[in-house]
Amino acid sequence: MKKHYDTFENGVYVGETVFETGFLHSAIKIAASEVPGVAYVGAKFGKDFRYKLRNLSALKDGVKITKRPMGTTIAVSIAITNGYSVADVSYRVQESVLEACLGFGLNKKRIRGINVRICAVDVPGAKSTNGTKGA
Repeated sequence: MKKHYDTFENGVYVGETVFETGFLHSAIKIAASEVPGVAYVGAKFGKDFRYKLRNLSALKDGVKITKRPMGTTIAVSIAITNGYSVADVSYRVQESVLEACLGFGLNKKRIRGINVRICAVDVPGAKSTNGTKGA
């Protein structure tokens, strides 16, 4: 499946950009993961918890892109590293994702919102409840 986006430069239509579905998704995930304080993008929960969240794809995969006539909304689920400011990391993730989208031809006016969801706090060396060690 392909996503089609109109490309504008200085308010003038210059053409259409076509992305394969996973391409923009991957670029957003990489942009979010490069921000200091982000432990990982997406949920790393056990199978039982993931089964309960099967309809919340943004929590499972880490990125959900919703394109509507009013604009595109992007949801990013991250785990934050212990000791970092949630507000600061969330803001930096939004900025990084926006830069990635603009770099791939999305128009800033068409991006309705970039929502950052904190799905976990990663404490290095701590033992998690599902028996695995923290990252």
